Amino acid sequence: MEGCEKAFREKGNLLTHMRIHNGQKPFRCDFADCDMMFTTQGHLTDHRRRHSGERPYICEVCNDKFMRSSTLKIHMRRHTGEKPYKCDKCDRAFSESGNLRTHLKTHV
Repeated sequence: MEGCEKAFREKGNLLTHMRIHNGQKPFRCDFADCDMMFTTQGHLTDHRRRHSGERPYICEVCNDKFMRSSTLKIHMRRHTGEKPYKCDKCDRAFSESGNLRTHLKTHV
């Protein structure tokens, strides 16, 4: 695909990503009057939780609630101070990979 430079370690992740390019959306919402379709089961699950308000992942420190376990994991870094994403050009570290990617642009 022209313009896409994403790389994946597992073939399944590549195949899932390819749905973005080929428009395939095999997961359909079965809520009444909703026919939205999604590229992944996870996106469908998030969609359903937004309609239902379900937030099953709860922070044991502050009781904030989240739709995804991965969001809770990132949130917990606020409490622990963990910053696993380290810049290899300076001494900065970040709790989220996206913040590191943004920071790396300052080193161009």
